[in-house]
Amino acid sequence: MSTKKILSIGALLIALVGLVWFSRSDTPNKTSADTFYKSIPYRLSFSYPSDYFLEEKNTGSATRSRYTITLYEDTKENRLVREGKSPGREGPVAITVDIFQNLENQSLESWVRGTSDIVMMSVTFLSSSDEIVNIFESILEALSLD
Repeated sequence: MSTKKILSIGALLIALVGLVWFSRSDTPNKTSADTFYKSIPYRLSFSYPSDYFLEEKNTGSATRSRYTITLYEDTKENRLVREGKSPGREGPVAITVDIFQNLENQSLESWVRGTSDIVMMSVTFLSSSDEIVNIFESILEALSLD
């Protein structure tokens, strides 16, 4: 084998190892669940990535309570959007948990076609391949409704 061919193969191997190394170190494992959330009043708990921030607020009305828990990736841009300090644009992609008061004590089947409260979880994304979809699935797998 010629020296030129050996050097070419060596350079190719170094490039491949470098590509694998840098692609793995630049991509954080966003599916790791480092933070735990638990709501005693709503008997609900789940884990979510530590690089997300959680926002809770009452979103109901005087006649029916509704509680909303929203998870956003913790970036400077997302915080500015949530604080109303960013130029007009759509909100960031998010995972949302909504808990609705079921005043009529309907069964879930009756309410949808509630138990004491109705829990609804959703995710917004730009593409079905977005990492937030995988994170949402991980939260669903870890979800406990005690």
